[in-house]
Amino acid sequence: MNATKNNIGNNSTTRRKKTKTTAPTTKGIRRVDASNERQLGSSERPTEISSNLSTSDAFLKTCFMPKLEENDITIKQTKRKSAKIERDFYKSLSQLAKHYDITTMPTQHFNYPYNISLALRDIEAQLKTKSENWQSIRLIEKASKTYFAIEERCNTGATLFYVPVVPLYQFLHNKVHRKAACLLLSVCAYLYRNADIPYYRQEDSYLYYNYEMLNDWLQQDEEIEDSHNRKKDLQRAEIIGDMMGQKIADCRNLIFLSNG
Repeated sequence: MNATKNNIGNNSTTRRKKTKTTAPTTKGIRRVDASNERQLGSSERPTEISSNLSTSDAFLKTCFMPKLEENDITIKQTKRKSAKIERDFYKSLSQLAKHYDITTMPTQHFNYPYNISLALRDIEAQLKTKSENWQSIRLIEKASKTYFAIEERCNTGATLFYVPVVPLYQFLHNKVHRKAACLLLSVCAYLYRNADIPYYRQEDSYLYYNYEMLNDWLQQDEEIEDSHNRKKDLQRAEIIGDMMGQKIADCRNLIFLSNG
């Protein structure tokens, strides 16, 4: 009669869930030297334990040679050919330094081809500050000769420059200036064929449109002052332009420039 009723399962208090153990966020804590006795009131920090291996810093005092790029001369040459390349290289380098009035870094005591690579890097760095229009420099090996090729670009903005053709036509018919005229003709042929500079007798060029517009104005307005002479100048420019256009477009005129 005095037994109490079994209330198991009717208890409203819920059991507390066990939390999962989490990994510590700090890793790789550096160990300190152990001490058996507890030290109180000491201001000295425990000594850190370092690596057992001693690392040398001698590499910081070493001068490494530059890595050769693809455009550098990296092909293994014979000693005779390498000496020829070096002679041509330093000869061309001397001319370049004289032209731009710069002092080159001495690199002859380095082995080939690192001496050439070092000289190229030095000359590039100086040309960037020396020449405003400097664009790039290349080392060309052609016909058993090695020399520099420097590219300069001039930004003209919105200003247009024209190459006169009629004076070149007159030069070609003058025996005194014949050689100079042939050289100028080769330069014009190079500009037309290689630099892709438009010719004023091409129908898709800007100057061709201007010539056509001027011709239409003269034809429509007869009251323009001195219109007869202007018409003759336009006709002369068209005739000479067509004749010189054939010469400038002829690739054989580039031979004189390459031989010179």
